[in-house]
Amino acid sequence: MNVFGPIRRRTAAKLKDERGQAAMELLLVFPTFLLVTLLVIELGLWMYQSVTVANAVREAARYASVNCPGAPTCDAGTVGAYAGTKSHGLLTPSDVDVRWIDRGTGLGKKGSSVVVDANHTYDFLFFPGISVPVVSCADMRLEIDNSSAVAGSECP
Repeated sequence: MNVFGPIRRRTAAKLKDERGQAAMELLLVFPTFLLVTLLVIELGLWMYQSVTVANAVREAARYASVNCPGAPTCDAGTVGAYAGTKSHGLLTPSDVDVRWIDRGTGLGKKGSSVVVDANHTYDFLFFPGISVPVVSCADMRLEIDNSSAVAGSECP
C-alpha cells in the first residue's frame, strides 16, 4: 500500500490551483504602473511651467521693447513685475533679470535691444527633494527710445 499517494495528489492539486493568480500579477505590476503614471504627470507639470515661463519672458521682452505702455517708467523692476503677472505667479521679480544692449544705435535707443532672462526652479510634486531648473531668455529690438535702459549682456 502506498501511503504517500494521497499526499502527492493533494500537493499536485494545490500546485495546479490558479486562484489568486490575478491578484499576484497585479501586486507585481501595480508599483511599476503607478511610478510611470506619476512620472508622466510630473513631466506634464514641468512642461506646463516651462512653457508658461517662456511665454512670460517673451511677453515681458515685448512689453519692454515698446517702452512699457501704461507704466510711469520702463525699468527692470517694472518689466520683472510684468513677467510675474504674465507667468500667473510662477515668477517673482527676483527670478527675472532685465538688461538693455547697445546694437550700435546707442543704449536705450530705437534699434538697440532688451534682454529678459528668467531662472525658475520646478520642484517635483510627487518626488520631494528633486528639482529641475526652468530657464528662458528673450531678446527683442526696441521700437521706441527708453531713457531708463541699463546696460547688460546677451542671452546666455
